Amino acid sequence: MTSAIHGFAAVLVVLAACEKAPAEPSANAPPAPGRVSSPLSWSAPPSWTVEHQAERGPVRARYSIPAAGASKHPAELLILVLEGGASADVAAKLDELLAQFEGPEVDKARRDDLRVCELEIVLLDVGGTYKMPMGPELGRGKKHAAHVLEEGWRAIAAGVKTRDRGTWMFRLLGPNDTVEA
Repeated sequence: MTSAIHGFAAVLVVLAACEKAPAEPSANAPPAPGRVSSPLSWSAPPSWTVEHQAERGPVRARYSIPAAGASKHPAELLILVLEGGASADVAAKLDELLAQFEGPEVDKARRDDLRVCELEIVLLDVGGTYKMPMGPELGRGKKHAAHVLEEGWRAIAAGVKTRDRGTWMFRLLGPNDTVEA
């Protein structure tokens, strides 16, 4: 588990590259007059399939990652901009993800706090039985009507607070073999 989470952290460091770039505009705010901002950018391996990509809105990208090892299912990398900008609650988002897992492996979940240049990064690595939500959300508590239980799944997530580009969540989720690969 340790090597995968550190590999994920290394990807984030390369992503950020500690460069001082102009702020990315909020999804809800109009751009400042006369100012052109560069958005956060990343590169995905050629074997990943782009399922969704957007310049605005909370979901900026979704990738399908081919199944690996004994796994029959692909994994998914979801890249989100969190509402609230710098004040977005990364810990709450990671707690929501952690609550979607059950089993003895959950007690071994690992959280790491890192500071890289101007970035505050919180990493979560959890495995176990994933309770995949199905059906519509039932009210404000974000409960779902049903769940499909997927044994042997894993999530590695990173909440990244930037000084001037908002707060981002990178969530890799899928069968353990695929996520580990």
